[in-house]
Amino acid sequence: MWLGGDLFHWFDWVVVAATLGASLAIGIYYALKGNKSNEDLLVGGRNMAVLPVAASVMATYISAITVLGYPAEVYSFGGQIIIHNIVSAIGVACSAFIFVPYFYKMKLTSINEYLEHRFDSTLVRKLASFTFILQQITLSSVILYAPSLALEAFLSFPVWLSILSVGLCSTIYTSVGGLKAVVFTDLFQSVMMVVGMVAIVIKGFSSVGGVGEAFRRANNGGRLNFIDTTFDPFMRHNIWNFLLGSTFYAVLQPAVQQLQVQRYCSMPTLAKAKSVILCSVPFKLLTIGLCLLSGISIFAMYDGCDPFKLNKIKKVDQIVPYFVVEEMASIPGMLGLFTACILSAVLSSVSSALNSLAAVTWEDFLKGRKLFAEMTPTSQANTTRVIGFLYGVLIIMLAFLAQNLGALYSATYAAFGATAGAIYGVFIVGMVFPKANAKGATIGLVIGLGSMMLLSLTAFAKKKTLPHLPTSIDQCPQGNITMIKSRTEPIEEMDRVLDMYLEKGNAEIKKSKNRPARVATPKLICRLQQEYQNKLWISDGNLGYKLKIAKLSLHDIKPTKLGVKSYKATPAPKYNQGQQK
Repeated sequence: MWLGGDLFHWFDWVVVAATLGASLAIGIYYALKGNKSNEDLLVGGRNMAVLPVAASVMATYISAITVLGYPAEVYSFGGQIIIHNIVSAIGVACSAFIFVPYFYKMKLTSINEYLEHRFDSTLVRKLASFTFILQQITLSSVILYAPSLALEAFLSFPVWLSILSVGLCSTIYTSVGGLKAVVFTDLFQSVMMVVGMVAIVIKGFSSVGGVGEAFRRANNGGRLNFIDTTFDPFMRHNIWNFLLGSTFYAVLQPAVQQLQVQRYCSMPTLAKAKSVILCSVPFKLLTIGLCLLSGISIFAMYDGCDPFKLNKIKKVDQIVPYFVVEEMASIPGMLGLFTACILSAVLSSVSSALNSLAAVTWEDFLKGRKLFAEMTPTSQANTTRVIGFLYGVLIIMLAFLAQNLGALYSATYAAFGATAGAIYGVFIVGMVFPKANAKGATIGLVIGLGSMMLLSLTAFAKKKTLPHLPTSIDQCPQGNITMIKSRTEPIEEMDRVLDMYLEKGNAEIKKSKNRPARVATPKLICRLQQEYQNKLWISDGNLGYKLKIAKLSLHDIKPTKLGVKSYKATPAPKYNQGQQK
């Protein structure tokens, strides 16, 4: 895999540092400006402005996983995902008129307070709150950890530095600055995300000869398959599945999701609360549209020379950072801008989660207790700050832990990620069925949580691999087939790697006797540009062996040392006529 750490210009570091520094400065500013009560800290004193909050709503759900994953989705499966977002946008707009007025009039800070009022049960409220806390902690730690892998793989940006810098930055400005700091840093981070994605789109389109050429290639490759009317509930994507699945989720999510509730309840009037939800729709569609265009432009760039098939990337999800390093690293500041774009997406998601975790913990578990109820407003606000800070430390620790737990942590994330549907179901029962009681709501919530987690874990265990749309490597330049990272491994690992590449080389050479073979690893194996009939040798001075590669048999290799860093393929020695070979 090609590493770009040595290309990180000093100006790139300036861009990254400025992004983190600006976020911290905003948080400190609002801490000094005054958050004297929990109402200031958690709902902005219920006197926020519409546009910054609308941008914050968008930034909260455009995580780094979205920025990296949506272009990869388009690259692998086409653009059908945009229909999901259009349907969701319609559902969000409906929610602004159907459910938002219903909850706004209650002046809530925690949405779970509604459950206690509706069912006259603290058990239902606390069960929903506890589930939300586990869900957000797990989700936030994954959001913090996952993008750091991409930054390390392609930019040599250390995982520990990414987790620690972003985690501490978001924890500090969220805990001291409250919702106002979160909202205005989200606004700044939204700009960084948009600028970063616009840069990728412009570079991609310009590299392939313009927008028209990019769309022509994408269309020929089947990536503009926006609408599939096949009626099949088992298909990954079709318009009917989007209409049935996305609509209900999109209508409920803005109204009853804690991160959203705090934002529209921070508005001074109902009209402005509706405006926040409505204005977030075009902001979100703009960002998703840029992700879609990024995927189209990157596909057009690598049409005919797929980096995934060439083993230059391990997963298609790495296509965006690979493109940035491969095509934009020569421009000072571009790697820094891309890194800032990813870090901004992480910051906005994690900070929003921290603020909501503090709100739910205070409102649902601590506020009613005598010790905390008798505190002054300032002491209550300071307590909430400490709660937010502790959640931040916990999320950072879990992000580091995710490196070691691997599949176990992924399974946990999958399980808790599936709990939203069960929680939303309780709200639907409360709003639609007047005769529903606390006992039924509790049993339904427990069964719903258990069944959804079981289904999610089952799906995770099966790990079904979905077929990608076709790509090719027919138009790759000579000698640009394979590139892997040099390393020293035990002999079994060396055998496995050599088997893979030598057998691949033999297959490539056999494919055509009238053209140069295109088997290469520019960093490990020199290009084999001779005809199949030419005898080639693999030699390494450190191992002290030579092998004719006409048969490409690995069993004849008898290395004298464990481990090998590189192999060089060179033409067989030429002998004078009559000279003994």
